Amino acid sequence: MTVLARQRYLADYAVASLRRRWAKNAGLWIIYATLTLLLGSVVLFGSAIRREAAVVLQGSPDVVAQAMRMGRHEMASGADIAKLKAVRGADRVEGRLWGYLYDTSTAANYTLQVPSAREGANALARGEAIVGEGVARLRKLAPGKLLFLVSPAGRFLKLKIRDILSTGSALATSDLVLVSEQDFRAFFELGPDQYTDLAMRVRNPAEVTTVSSKAAIALPHYRFVSRASMQRTYESLFSWREGLLLAFLASAMLAFAILAFDKASGLS
Repeated sequence: MTVLARQRYLADYAVASLRRRWAKNAGLWIIYATLTLLLGSVVLFGSAIRREAAVVLQGSPDVVAQAMRMGRHEMASGADIAKLKAVRGADRVEGRLWGYLYDTSTAANYTLQVPSAREGANALARGEAIVGEGVARLRKLAPGKLLFLVSPAGRFLKLKIRDILSTGSALATSDLVLVSEQDFRAFFELGPDQYTDLAMRVRNPAEVTTVSSKAAIALPHYRFVSRASMQRTYESLFSWREGLLLAFLASAMLAFAILAFDKASGLS
């Protein structure tokens, strides 16, 4: 009973001390809660965005081949698809068509892309388009309405909206405009044998590095980027930004630690 009474007296003294300076103690609690919220938000947001990047990359090709000239990315040739298919271990190779467009009416950048041939559900007829949630919001679009685009060369494109992508995929598709191959090539004035890059699937996932090395020998003027390399790049980028924010908060953490230590050093 003596031990319990001593603890009760200490608790009564602490509560009385908190009541005497309630405004100061309330301010300390607000600062503590704010710091905890900021630190927790940075860590949780960094983990969430890294996880989302990993989920998005699950559907990406095993290897992406980009034609290079003088250190710059240039259009890939359809004739190189046959050379990549001849590489032992390559399962499927296809050309991809995608590009960027600056829209002066909304001061935003759009990503124009042709759906992959294996995505039969998204096959588009000429004059049709599927847009992301961000594009639909900026241009006030709905299924059945018209979208007008103007290329940097002054070429005009009229598209009828077939569907709008769900908000659940907005992280990757907010600025996306899916169009048919005929509209894409006419809009950007591309030849029938030109592609933005080449996507390659590998039969054995454990041999991605080996197949990429063989493909680099067959096409020395190409750069080959594996899915694992892209994932490591995103991981490094997000970790660097998370660490930068935590470094900015370090001074606030140190100041609060000094304040908490000074407060805890008193009897109350």
